[in-house]
Amino acid sequence: MLYVSYFVIVTAASSAVITQIMAADSNNPDMQTVFNNCREEASATEDDIKTFRAQQIPSTTTGKCMLACMFNHSGLMKEGKYDSEGALKLVGQVFAADPVKLGKAKTLINTCSDEVKNENDKCEIASKIADCTVKMTSQVGLS
Repeated sequence: MLYVSYFVIVTAASSAVITQIMAADSNNPDMQTVFNNCREEASATEDDIKTFRAQQIPSTTTGKCMLACMFNHSGLMKEGKYDSEGALKLVGQVFAADPVKLGKAKTLINTCSDEVKNENDKCEIASKIADCTVKMTSQVGLS
């Protein structure tokens, strides 16, 4: 369950911690296991891994698919689609004590959900979720 917190932050739009997702913190064995399993599942290249380690959103298909796998394990995606209900549940846990931030996170989720609603490729959806989350973080005031 510890690795879920890394993904929650993506949904919550905290760009500071999206970097932890991309870096797959080696001090967190759950996160490292998910990272390694998704790396294998997506057939991610060394360049893809370098992108994650550099804390950047992947641009290659394999890197995007690895991100989709990681989002699937977090509850941000389900059956290849953005799971806004899962994302809302996760941010509800993170921001339970801060209704202002919770409201901002909900706005972010709704906006990003709209942005990917017509996308059918799970790997592109993951990339667009990450891009939208980073963009919306500052726009809604969660940075």
